[in-house]
Amino acid sequence: MKKILLTVLGFVMAPMVAIAQPDFSGSWEHDSDRSEPAPSELYRYGRLDNNPARQADLEIEQVGNTVEVYENARVLTRYAIPAVYVADGQERTVTVGNTGVTEQDMTTSWEDNKLVIEIEKPWGGMPGNVMLNTREEWMLSPDGNTLYITTQHNWPAEKVAYTLVYNRQ
Repeated sequence: MKKILLTVLGFVMAPMVAIAQPDFSGSWEHDSDRSEPAPSELYRYGRLDNNPARQADLEIEQVGNTVEVYENARVLTRYAIPAVYVADGQERTVTVGNTGVTEQDMTTSWEDNKLVIEIEKPWGGMPGNVMLNTREEWMLSPDGNTLYITTQHNWPAEKVAYTLVYNRQ
């Protein structure tokens, strides 16, 4: 009887364990040696590239499906405003930067053990410009001590992809 009960309990609990989402909370230091740099600052969006003067560490607070990201630039301080992602699969329109000029459509969701952020915004800063589509995939290493953020930019002229690596502090 115990074997049957444990077997049934195992089948009931297995899906719950399988759907547990990773927790990105904590302090993360940018690992420039293992990161792929963005090809140029023109391609960069939402993360600082590999230029040592602009490397940023991350402070992440995650509660359920809400992930708040603070970029702590080592030289620049203009990235103090947190990015807030709600991983519920709903599209949201958010204002980019502090000028209020450009809006972007953003959808954040979970795909297996990855946090996926999909963004569409006008490239060039003004409405009516060519649209930039960006997809970020956030994934933790099996031990939870390394964060990989793979970014792919797609627009009519070109596709660019790179991965930034962060180590848990």
